[in-house]
Amino acid sequence: MFLGADGHLFEMARQLRLHETVAEKLLWSRLCNNQLGVKFRRQHPIYTYVVDFYCHSCSLVIEVDGSVH
Repeated sequence: MFLGADGHLFEMARQLRLHETVAEKLLWSRLCNNQLGVKFRRQHPIYTYVVDFYCHSCSLVIEVDGSVH
């Protein structure tokens, strides 16, 4: 499920979860706890990236552009 991500990315993902943007916080409030009938993960490592939101059952990645982009 992590598709080749290394340990460094897991630490980066943890830090990103601790310092989420306002846009990420708002979207996560709608995606968490299976509110849409599927499980989402936030700040999920895949290959050499950390994606903002990931749904494994749908093979869906969501990237949120905020003021930092």
